[in-house]
Amino acid sequence: MRIGDLITDIPMVNVGTDLKDVVELATKHKVFHVPVAMNGVYGGLCNLLELIKQGRTEADVNLPVPLTDPDAELLDVLPIVYQQQLTILPIGIDKNYHGSVVVWNLLRHMAIELGIDTASSILVLEVPHRDYDLSRIVHLIEAEGSKVYGVSVRDSISSGESSSLNVIIKINTGDVRRVVASLERFGYKVTNVLFSKEMEDLYKERYESLMRYLKT
Repeated sequence: MRIGDLITDIPMVNVGTDLKDVVELATKHKVFHVPVAMNGVYGGLCNLLELIKQGRTEADVNLPVPLTDPDAELLDVLPIVYQQQLTILPIGIDKNYHGSVVVWNLLRHMAIELGIDTASSILVLEVPHRDYDLSRIVHLIEAEGSKVYGVSVRDSISSGESSSLNVIIKINTGDVRRVVASLERFGYKVTNVLFSKEMEDLYKERYESLMRYLKT
């Protein structure tokens, strides 16, 4: 599936738009990022929680996330979403904004495609080719009391064509903190954690912060 197939029509706001109006738009879509136009074209995202924390009253670009090509694959956008803790992913070509993908909608579609249930999580590891040893990775995960339900391996786009691999692992727990800590202790780089309880709690907490602001 292309990422462009999941686009939602979230309009851009202009720099200087009253922040309460921006929050109302964000509330409608249950997100805390909004695309912002600068001089009539896409300029980046507005992270509402940061602006609120700074006491700002108008929209501004404070998260310069580039547009993602609508033909990108779902798995290829996960590093952007996870590393910057986005709630939307802006889609378009050059500075031509097409719309945004709501991250929870993206994860829901991935869950269906990958067969994830609420008690499961997905880990994405970036592993150099020379260090790839699936049996060792599985052993470390199972030593923490979890089971591996599935593994997918692909070249890592972020590290070049052949220098490293993305190892995508489905495990049978929603609380992955001990597993991640163990993998990192043995030198594995965990680049994404999906469908985990702590990720859900983080987004819930931030969304509730927006709701509190809207009521003031």
